[in-house]
Amino acid sequence: MVRYHASSRGSIPMILEGLLTIQTEDDGVHTAAMGPEVSDTRSINQLILKPFQSSRTSDLLSALPEGVFHLTDNVLLFAQAVTGTLSHDLRIRPADTVRGWILEDVCEAFEFRIEKSDTSHDRSKLYATIQKAHSVRPFRGFNRASHAVIEAAILFSRIQFLGGEHIQQHLELLRPLVTKTAGKQEQQAFELIVNKTLNASNAMS
Repeated sequence: MVRYHASSRGSIPMILEGLLTIQTEDDGVHTAAMGPEVSDTRSINQLILKPFQSSRTSDLLSALPEGVFHLTDNVLLFAQAVTGTLSHDLRIRPADTVRGWILEDVCEAFEFRIEKSDTSHDRSKLYATIQKAHSVRPFRGFNRASHAVIEAAILFSRIQFLGGEHIQQHLELLRPLVTKTAGKQEQQAFELIVNKTLNASNAMS
């Protein structure tokens, strides 16, 4: 899913929603939803990653400035990544040119290495260059429910800033799209986010 944001300079950076994998200190895999800026989706050569400096993702990239960015039509992976419920037997394989891991249930994967960084704000700007691209399987497309799940996942990832009640209200606005157009996977993904939001809201109150 691509989102567009007008910058202060009048240009329109393209934000491409996907999944990031980074190697952990014990050679395991850390997976996070991430929307890096790209200049052209027809030829992805560079990424600008913008993790919050307080995040685990930021800490890992500071220690090991490389990893793999993935594009997928499996929205359940997004929901599981943001809610911390990814399976321990997630299918992965080692990357070819960087220390990291490639998810197997994706459409494309991009091995990257960070060349420079700007940590002067709460969200870092990490400028990464693609080392190798992989075409894993065809993209099956999104329907309206898929987009709703992606938006729900983004909302959930900001629950500490927006608050549980605010997110619950927005989830209910998205629910009709899921009810009308979702398949089993999209329904499962959306309900996972709804339930995790409710649990987090109760814990915060």
